[in-house]
Amino acid sequence: MLTTALDNDLANLPRLRGLLKAKAVEVVNTTSSAQDFKAIVEALLCRTDEQLDRLLSAFNDGSLAMMAYATRNLLELNIWTAYVLLSNDNTQRFAQDWLLDGIGLLEGLEGWHTSHGGTTADLTSTTATLNELKKNRTAWGLDNAKYLRVAEVGKSLGYGDEYDNLFKVYSKLVHPTSWSVLGKERELHPDGIKKLLLFRGVYYGGKTFCFIRDHLEIHGLVPVA
Repeated sequence: MLTTALDNDLANLPRLRGLLKAKAVEVVNTTSSAQDFKAIVEALLCRTDEQLDRLLSAFNDGSLAMMAYATRNLLELNIWTAYVLLSNDNTQRFAQDWLLDGIGLLEGLEGWHTSHGGTTADLTSTTATLNELKKNRTAWGLDNAKYLRVAEVGKSLGYGDEYDNLFKVYSKLVHPTSWSVLGKERELHPDGIKKLLLFRGVYYGGKTFCFIRDHLEIHGLVPVA
């Protein structure tokens, strides 16, 4: 039965990628009054396709860590898809969240540079970009906002079982913990783990496609009011 399921998933993955690519082209060629929403939907389709490609490559290479990485990313992409499609408020919040991520990223680079003997004068363009992002943060009313946490969002949308159980499996395989450094997964059933990762990755990718397809059929390329 496991072999049959594996064959089905391997067969479904290329077909699913084809569906994602076609839907992304459809989105690009569709006129929408909601440009942020259109851009997000296209990006979710493209990033899902990319992670499925990585999942298959990792499967063929026999890398459990990279398979787990791709599967975890596919879960998170599916959560963001569900979140964005739920309401216009969620769409706008997600569309703005990159700003908080960018501020955190540039602050980290700036802090690392100065803590290693550099000066802010060395980072003129970085500082200018950071200041501009902070101005936008104020203008967008996000001064007291924290970036969206996918685990919190996921649990609020009914993904608690995935996070309480499978997410820890993915993380243990991805991160260089004692378990993964010592290769303890080889003492379990690595073939079975590979099949689980492939199955869940294709499942998450399929759900993302179905969520978007169904939304477009019902609401068109605009968010739910």
